Amino acid sequence: EKWEKINELLLEVKGGNDKKLSELENQLQGLQTDIKQIKNSTQDTIRHQANEYITATRLADRVHANFQCKKCGTAIGLMIGSNECPNCHTPI
Repeated sequence: EKWEKINELLLEVKGGNDKKLSELENQLQGLQTDIKQIKNSTQDTIRHQANEYITATRLADRVHANFQCKKCGTAIGLMIGSNECPNCHTPI
């Protein structure tokens, strides 16, 4: 909905309504702030995990990238829906 508001303001500015320019700039600054917050929170949720047998990058609960189990040799690029090795059931 923020993008719709920005598009409306752009059309009004193009039509010669200069008063909307500052409102448009404020909307854009708000979006930039939102994007920075999303970027920062995403980095906080990505963690590399390692234990005696398993290494993986945790992206979210029950979502792991670069999963590798040294106990049984299982390797998965993107594992969704589990917090353990699907082959030998070793927990992450």
